Amino acid sequence: LYSFSDPVGAVFHATKFLKPGGKILITVQGIHATAAVFTYLLENSDSAVFSKDKTIGDHTVTGDMIVSGLRKRDPDLKIDTNVTYCYYDVTEFARKSDIPGSTDHLTFSSQADYSKLSER
Repeated sequence: LYSFSDPVGAVFHATKFLKPGGKILITVQGIHATAAVFTYLLENSDSAVFSKDKTIGDHTVTGDMIVSGLRKRDPDLKIDTNVTYCYYDVTEFARKSDIPGSTDHLTFSSQADYSKLSER
């Protein structure tokens, strides 16, 4: 959903293809995961180096944003949510080690080479 210009619209459109009683399973990150890092980078990086238009998708999108948008479009749409926590092992990143790959999770999540972002 991160690469759609209108993630809520994409999900809402997909609901039109469901059979009666059908379900869609959506897995997205929470606000405290990549969305927080992505937002921080947007607010603290030189836009010539890092900005939404320089990435493949908008990683500020969260499940709460999608649910809220769907409820606005169709207050009668049945929506169930389930929050499950998962974590990256970021020990080497937090220790600022020079181990190859220690920033791969941030590079992947932010769609920018983390080692080349400003330190602001």
